[in-house]
Amino acid sequence: MKMNSEIREMLEKMPFVPLVTQGGDGPHIIVVGKGFFIDDETLAFFGWRQGTTSKNIVNNGKIQIALVAEKGNKGFRLSGTAHIERQGTISDKLREVFPKQLGELQFVTVMKVEQIDSLL
Repeated sequence: MKMNSEIREMLEKMPFVPLVTQGGDGPHIIVVGKGFFIDDETLAFFGWRQGTTSKNIVNNGKIQIALVAEKGNKGFRLSGTAHIERQGTISDKLREVFPKQLGELQFVTVMKVEQIDSLL
């Protein structure tokens, strides 16, 4: 599902993004740093020490993030499927653009957005 400019602007302004995956024990939530637009339907997040999150993504690929506007009552839940990329086009691009981002990049979580719901 294509993300519009409003969603893009919200994500670009959020310093941290709540990210939820689904495991055998139920939902698992973490907070990741900025998200990066790969195209109109794909996002990527840096990966460090995300053992449970990575395991859940490998097992079923289910992922959600929440976006909230700085001002006003606006927000969205983006749902989709994800995969972990240790090497490849997207991780190579982020390593090139951010060579020293919080130490060595271990992997990238790549999210294909399939559903967008209003939160507020």
